[in-house]
Amino acid sequence: MLDFSILFEELEEDEWRETLGEVDDAGRQWRDADDDLQAGVRDGLAFLLRSVGIGALIREDGSASGTIPERMVTTAVRRAGHRDGMLVESVSVDIDATDVGVPELLEELEDGGTISPSGLYLLMESGVVDTDVVQECLRDQLFDEPTEEV
Repeated sequence: MLDFSILFEELEEDEWRETLGEVDDAGRQWRDADDDLQAGVRDGLAFLLRSVGIGALIREDGSASGTIPERMVTTAVRRAGHRDGMLVESVSVDIDATDVGVPELLEELEDGGTISPSGLYLLMESGVVDTDVVQECLRDQLFDEPTEEV
């Protein structure tokens, strides 16, 4: 973990781009980064956020001011901005989450209920669902069966 401090402080811009690819000026498109790298960065951030207790921010009603995760996110954004020559005056993180675990989703499915697209995503990401089977079901539904025109 301490290597991140060294990388953040010492890596030159061209080395940074060579290592992690480059994001366009609007921050919407990643250039020169493959899917595995993007997934690794995403999972690394998720790991770090979870490690500092991001759940406290997610579960709070907006009064999580002063919590470790809030301070970490705020400080990280300010340091990143400073590295790019910007003064970050405020940071706001708005999280809309529902505390639903995998067991509850599985129970809902077993009972014949309906779960949201987010719930389906959670099940697939959790590893309890074989994504190959899901993809095959989608292929069957979308391409193998005659569909009505919309």
